[in-house]
Amino acid sequence: MTCTSEHSSLLFYPFFYPWDIIFLSDDQKQKVIALMEEITTRLRNLISRSEGLTVILTGTNISLLRKVAENVPELVENIPPRVSDVMIVDPKGEDIGINEIRDIENFLAYSPEVYERKYVIVHECEKMTIQSANAFLKTLEEPPRYGVIIMDTKYWSYLLPTIRSRGVKVNVQVPQSIFEDLKEKFKEHYKLVSLIVEHDFDILEELKKLTERDISKKLEKISSEDASKLVKRSLERGTLESYLASMELIKRFAEADREEFVLLYGDITEKVSGKELFHLLKKLCWISEWLIMLEGKDKSPDLVESIRFLDSITRMKIANLNNNLTLMNLMIVMREAMRSDKVWS
Repeated sequence: MTCTSEHSSLLFYPFFYPWDIIFLSDDQKQKVIALMEEITTRLRNLISRSEGLTVILTGTNISLLRKVAENVPELVENIPPRVSDVMIVDPKGEDIGINEIRDIENFLAYSPEVYERKYVIVHECEKMTIQSANAFLKTLEEPPRYGVIIMDTKYWSYLLPTIRSRGVKVNVQVPQSIFEDLKEKFKEHYKLVSLIVEHDFDILEELKKLTERDISKKLEKISSEDASKLVKRSLERGTLESYLASMELIKRFAEADREEFVLLYGDITEKVSGKELFHLLKKLCWISEWLIMLEGKDKSPDLVESIRFLDSITRMKIANLNNNLTLMNLMIVMREAMRSDKVWS
């Protein structure tokens, strides 16, 4: 496969994950590892042969994208990461602005101290504002000969065309063998489990310790909790129960009558605000979007519009959002979409 700095695509499997925590059979493990080694060798060769390179990692799994991006320096240099030669820009829910771009330019202005190259890792690069994206174009197109810029995004199609054209696109996929083993282990709850793993690769470590019965117990427990507890659980990050709590909230949105709808809205806005509410909104949106696409059969124009609305919120920058108003709109959209598609029947 030939890769150029204009635009190429590779299929890239996670090379760094401790495979003993995953449920793969020995035969499946060997097949996946062989494929991983082949692809990672291509990526290593691509960077090793290049002078001044921008790589854009894309895929549906945010946690996996982050892991791949942060492990590239060690993969290429064959020694542990050196802080002085690696810079990580992590928006953590915020926008990526002009100041961050200036920091990157200052970092790349000096040659590496230990590595042969300097690495800039930009997580969730779709969070760049229009101004910062435009300011970044020259650096992306012509990094210094020792510079490697690695960006990751779940939303490739929403990046500016001028950004997309300046990098090598690398598609990061979770190996299908993992889902095959999940299906064998969690027959009853496979759809639910696979949905979560598709978004959060790290949840596999928790799933290793659980049985089908354990998940049933968690679902039963969460279904009996009041809205306040569900909101608190939903705000947690990286746990199975946080995802299950979010799904239970969505279910209650869909099933609520008018009075219950207003009470649920009040419970949420009383408990959370500001950035916490923003993060909760985005989490509820992507889960709703996945549930609708997973279970929906009749893709009516109204349903398609609902999915577009949810998708637009997951891509929203924090400064552009009126959280309380958006929550109300979100609850209405989820209620109508879920009921019309009978996701919870």
